[in-house]
Amino acid sequence: MEMRKLHQELFGQEATMVVRAPGRINIIGEHIDYHQGLVLPAAVEQCLQMTYGASLDDQTKVYSSNYEEWYLEGDSVPDGSWKKYIEGIHAIAAREGLSIRPYHAAIHSDLPTGAGMSSSAALCCGLISALNLDNDWDLDRLEIALFAQAVEHDLGVMCGLMDQYAVLFGQRDQVILLDCQRNEHDYVQALLGSYKIILLHSGVNHALVDSAYNDRRKTSEEALLRIHEQFPQVSSYRDVNHEMIARATNLTAQQAPL
Repeated sequence: MEMRKLHQELFGQEATMVVRAPGRINIIGEHIDYHQGLVLPAAVEQCLQMTYGASLDDQTKVYSSNYEEWYLEGDSVPDGSWKKYIEGIHAIAAREGLSIRPYHAAIHSDLPTGAGMSSSAALCCGLISALNLDNDWDLDRLEIALFAQAVEHDLGVMCGLMDQYAVLFGQRDQVILLDCQRNEHDYVQALLGSYKIILLHSGVNHALVDSAYNDRRKTSEEALLRIHEQFPQVSSYRDVNHEMIARATNLTAQQAPL
């Protein structure tokens, strides 16, 4: 889709910036990021694109071409809507004393929603990046990632930082070795030659806030607490070794298996 043309048609003016926020895949490390572990995500070609410009009528308006819907600042937003992420970004900005000039934006994404490719992280990171530039917030990429993570937390998804980090730090032909304890990373070259990483869609769509994601986090945290009770030196799974697991007892009592 020609996003600049769409912006012109919708708002009667040229966009001042176009933001591209990729989705991500994860090679290894599901549910490890919020346990301060090492994960290995990578950005993908599919992305969310967003045009952005000043508002001509002093009202913030955002159009989604995928849903053919508008976010209009001040309107009531139903639960489960993509608009909740925009509302959440504005709420956190107000809470942190970050001013937002009224703006117009248009969004188009070729990321499948609910397929585990971080479509919501792409939306949040893309919009926060645009707001950061337009309003002189002076946030660096890690701060933008943490901001986007806070939006998910406010909406009830207690995710780690892997998705947002991959969206913001992804590079072509590289995977990211992310240390979730220090929020630092190294790049690992991924020149696959004739090989390909294939991501298969199960056909089951999900919204993290409605899925078992938070249940899995609660279960793993309770197991870690039991390990800590028996081995006080343990503060995260990074501190756990095979001997501790063999000696630990009652790790899954009254808990569903992971």
